Amino acid sequence: MLFQRAWRSLATAATCTDMKDKLMTLIVGAEETHFTWFHEILSFHSPFFAGAIKYSCYDESKNNTVRMPEDSPDVVREFMRWVTDHRVGGYGLGSDNPSIDPWTYWDLMVDIYIFGNKYGIPRLQNVAINEIISLFTDQFAFPRAATIDKVYELTPSGVSLRKLITDIVVLSHDNVEALIDGQSRFGEGFHPDFITDLVKRLYRAAIDDKAFKDQRLERSQWGQVRRCMYHVSEVAARSNGQRTTAYFVTSPQEEDDLVLTSAAAKLIAEGDLAVTEERTKDKKYSK
Repeated sequence: MLFQRAWRSLATAATCTDMKDKLMTLIVGAEETHFTWFHEILSFHSPFFAGAIKYSCYDESKNNTVRMPEDSPDVVREFMRWVTDHRVGGYGLGSDNPSIDPWTYWDLMVDIYIFGNKYGIPRLQNVAINEIISLFTDQFAFPRAATIDKVYELTPSGVSLRKLITDIVVLSHDNVEALIDGQSRFGEGFHPDFITDLVKRLYRAAIDDKAFKDQRLERSQWGQVRRCMYHVSEVAARSNGQRTTAYFVTSPQEEDDLVLTSAAAKLIAEGDLAVTEERTKDKKYSK
């Protein structure tokens, strides 16, 4: 695998003193798993890594080391695979993750999306979106309640993943009524913001029945037609060192879902996001 060959080459290169100055080491999770790669490449993909060394006043920055105690080594491993191989590992036999089933992979891709949102990596978020849609169209895999709750706890209002989840739930049912049949307490156990988004989506379906039926394509077609509507678009404008990301508006009714966020770059520029354990525990980065 290219990913494995790249790591072996890096291990050899790291023995050279001049090469060490070009590398960045990420110390991830409570287990303090180490990942090392070229600082310039990581900085290209994320404004967080671009500023983590430059703006940090801590001793670790002198060694090009960044601590990420709140992040998962599994997620960072997939991120590094994507950086080197331009893909994620997949699931099941024949993949780089043979022991992972579709629903566990769903959870992993949600974590990848949240990681991309946290550190301002829209292209990684789009990879996660594509994988999630493929899981739905190929395996009819739905998000679990705990997964939906995680999305709504760790992402800001209006992000494309929230929209994708509500669309998958609504558009995959034969009729809107089937969604709530048999439930004595509709929405019990779900995040309240998910219930709000779901009701809004159901309302749109009810007032525009023709458009709703048009959207309810065969699963295999649905993913191909609507995939780009959930992608995160990186806006080229930069101001005061900030990188801005925007989310597609797919209809006039969804204009209120438009989100503009400066993500990690703005927080770094303002000095609100550091690489210490205390500050990385602050989840306000996604608000």
